[in-house]
Amino acid sequence: MDAITDQDTETVVLMLAAQSGKTQCANLNPIGYYSHWEPSPILCVQPTLAEAEKFSKNRIAKMIRDTPVLRELFPSPRSRDSGNTLLNKEFPGGVLVIVGANSPLGLRGLPARVSSWTRRRLRGIAGTEGDPVDLAKKRSTKFWNRKIVLTSTPHIKNLSRIERAFDSSDKRYYYVPCPQCGEMQKLEWPRLKWKTEDIAVNSRPRVVDWYYVCVNGCEIRERSKHEMIRSGSWRATAVSHDGKTAGFHLNALYGVVDWLNLIQEWLEAQTSLER
Repeated sequence: MDAITDQDTETVVLMLAAQSGKTQCANLNPIGYYSHWEPSPILCVQPTLAEAEKFSKNRIAKMIRDTPVLRELFPSPRSRDSGNTLLNKEFPGGVLVIVGANSPLGLRGLPARVSSWTRRRLRGIAGTEGDPVDLAKKRSTKFWNRKIVLTSTPHIKNLSRIERAFDSSDKRYYYVPCPQCGEMQKLEWPRLKWKTEDIAVNSRPRVVDWYYVCVNGCEIRERSKHEMIRSGSWRATAVSHDGKTAGFHLNALYGVVDWLNLIQEWLEAQTSLER
């Protein structure tokens, strides 16, 4: 959130696991901030037009309804000629346009200072009009203080567009302290260990013990995860290609899904016929 409102940062890349707050950070909070504090033309891009309409109804409309300061900015959609339609919402000093990434007309029709992309795979699906992210960037060239926010879960390694975007950023990872030795480190899947019994449960081995091994060899139990996260911090590990791109990576080990469920999902995937 600091990077999205930082004038020295132009592009923010969020490569995050599922259910880790992507929509709140990349869409809802920036829309609220820039419509209230820095009124601007805002472009919010969803994967398809149908999902854009769903997002407007289920998330944006409710945010406006439940936030007094935003409720004052956005006119009621019930009034005639209110300037507040499902995909086009005017407010003093700016407008919010919600489009689908598969709609080239929507992507090229608005000069936007702020453009936000979220959910699923970022890829070129705007027909013959070219890459949709490039289209969105072209709409912001007239703004010296433009802001572009890209967020998605990664797809196939080395083929994911969000991964390429992250690789061009300053590559920030969330470092947490080991509760035993205090060593700051990022959580990585290969360091999650578990033991199983031979008895199969639902065609899977039964996990009887699991823990995380810190870089110094300490065994960390999951009950320490929340305190570790509360005591952690973001650390940049590279220099971005343009000096203006902040990238954030957060895997599922940090998330709301507990480690046991992640292990069980991984074990199930190893035997899935749909691999």
